[in-house]
Amino acid sequence: MLTEASLYSLSSSLKQISTLSSTHIKMKGQTNILKSEIELDGGRGLDVTRKKEEVSKLNSKIEKTSGMMGSVYNELGEKIEKINKKAKEEAKEKVEKINEEEEENTQEKIEEDNGEIKENVNKNADEIENLNKEEQTAKSLKTTEKIVIYA
Repeated sequence: MLTEASLYSLSSSLKQISTLSSTHIKMKGQTNILKSEIELDGGRGLDVTRKKEEVSKLNSKIEKTSGMMGSVYNELGEKIEKINKKAKEEAKEKVEKINEEEEENTQEKIEEDNGEIKENVNKNADEIENLNKEEQTAKSLKTTEKIVIYA
């Protein structure tokens, strides 16, 4: 789950990359312009030493900016990886909790069903016992009736 802090951190890194990228592109453009000027001025026989030094300085800054962008990209990747790992762990915990609750609910349902089955078995046993008593009574009455008829 993305927290406010992690969103802020990601946003900050993205802004940093955006700023570095913009600066990087701007310096590359300046370098290209200076290279074109050096070519033109050199063809005219003008001194291009100062412009070559500027190109060299810009190239150093471009390399430094590229390194910084790489570091920020790596840092951003690590942050995203950490957030993903935490989100996976939280999701796994939620699934485990749901499974545990489902298992508990299933066990409770089994126990309820078993209770109902026991009640039905007991009711049926009572009914069978009553029927047996009635059958016994009926047999006794028939026997008594036969005795009375023969007597």
